[in-house]
Amino acid sequence: MGFEFFAVKFLEKSDSYSENISLLNLKDFNGKYYIYDSQANKILAKMYSNGTLVGEVNEVDKTKNVKQKMEEECVIVTTQHYTEIYALRDGEPELLYVVYEGYTEEEVCVDPNNGYDPYEGATTGGNDTGVGSTSPEEECPDTVHGCYYEFKEEVVECPEGYSVDENGNCVEMDDDITIDPSVPECLEEIINDLKTKSKNIYIVPGLPLNTNLSSIILNLFESSSNHNLEIKIGNLSSSKNAVTVPTSLGNGEFKYTITLNQLFLQNATDLAVARTIIHESLHAHLSHMYQDQPFTDFSSRIRYHLAQNGYNTNDAQHEMFVEFTEAMAYSLQEWDNNSIGSYDYYYYLSWSGDMLQTNDFEHFPEAFKKAITDANIAEGQANAASTTNAKGSNNCR
Repeated sequence: MGFEFFAVKFLEKSDSYSENISLLNLKDFNGKYYIYDSQANKILAKMYSNGTLVGEVNEVDKTKNVKQKMEEECVIVTTQHYTEIYALRDGEPELLYVVYEGYTEEEVCVDPNNGYDPYEGATTGGNDTGVGSTSPEEECPDTVHGCYYEFKEEVVECPEGYSVDENGNCVEMDDDITIDPSVPECLEEIINDLKTKSKNIYIVPGLPLNTNLSSIILNLFESSSNHNLEIKIGNLSSSKNAVTVPTSLGNGEFKYTITLNQLFLQNATDLAVARTIIHESLHAHLSHMYQDQPFTDFSSRIRYHLAQNGYNTNDAQHEMFVEFTEAMAYSLQEWDNNSIGSYDYYYYLSWSGDMLQTNDFEHFPEAFKKAITDANIAEGQANAASTTNAKGSNNCR
């Protein structure tokens, strides 16, 4: 048995279109549809009003006789044509802009006795497609009766490593880590070194195997199209070395801003600064995972800590940081090329900020807590300069 293939085109009397319209579902449909054969020849055209067949659409036919003309009322109907250009953002279509493709005119013939007006609902004004400044607002050429509207869709897909810009062009992806102009060169070098360190030393909980903590977190933001990490210098309270603030930008996009205290950058060694970048980027990572992958085991652990800490995000994240202390220590040791020669000191430094207020820290032996506190004091903080016991150097002072 052979098969014949057909294409169907629907045109509505509106500058928007309904969903789920088909030949099997014409309920409330107002407009016309065409059926084409496999050779793109128009073989059938019908006009509907509120789901009821009211007439046929014909090409301009000069062979009709006078009797046929008297039995039908034929008018010229104008259709405006548009193409909507979409980009795929993380698998979801995003409308970029709309192109006006011009208009066509066709003769529509209906039975004048059925009371159907072929121009009912047509629009005579400019068409606003709802895409801001890129919206074409072409006036309908039939200023008396108005126009139908046809929308086609095109999706721009780019090869790996490229994204679609606002003009629909494939461009090489920019890093989604923004380094603010306030960041000095010495700090930018620390950040870049942390990004490139990828030798595996520790299996990080909840992250892919064989990957260094600092590199996977920072590179995660570089490869993301809707999560941006910003790093800058600012004036904070002397009790804060740094803060990380997540911000929703709408449409599924988020920005995570790490602000390092200017006083901390002046007082602390590069070792403490690198530790703090790792610490704050982990804050951003936990927020990112919670937003982007809410149903994973990783996010379930975050929800657990939130529930245990009165839904205080800062406290919950620092409690969860305990799972990452060894990962942070190894990441810092790798960044420093193990210049100290002792893992323990890097581990002491991995306990910092509000991690010293966690339940785990409170239950450490006093000697161990003192070693952690002494290491943090030695390398410098926002409220005090590094001491002669520091094992790092200060190149940003």
